[in-house]
Amino acid sequence: MKVLVTGATGFVGSHLCEKLASEGHEVFAQARSIEKFQSLNLPATLIEGDLKASGHNGWVSYLPHDLDVVIHTAGVVHSYHIRKFFDVNADATLQLMADLSIRYKKLNFILFSSLAAAGPSS
Repeated sequence: MKVLVTGATGFVGSHLCEKLASEGHEVFAQARSIEKFQSLNLPATLIEGDLKASGHNGWVSYLPHDLDVVIHTAGVVHSYHIRKFFDVNADATLQLMADLSIRYKKLNFILFSSLAAAGPSS
């Protein structure tokens, strides 16, 4: 399968890229930092780009036309501002799904999250 992993340089994303590649999948790794991607030596094709809460995620156009699945692991886990959690973990996820739906009529989308994605709590 052809798989996009968002947040590929994070803890979950990087390990997921390695596991998927070891099982023979063709992995595309979305990451903000070329340097971090290179330092991790991930067995994947880099798709450089940030997740946008509004506006088009232009990097989606660099994905293969026959992508099978997106595993969305990107997200904010540390912030002093609750708005940052919603911008990235909710709004940017919705924008990504909208951008993908324009390009792909049929695509599996798996959302990974953590308790930290709920935002700061007392």
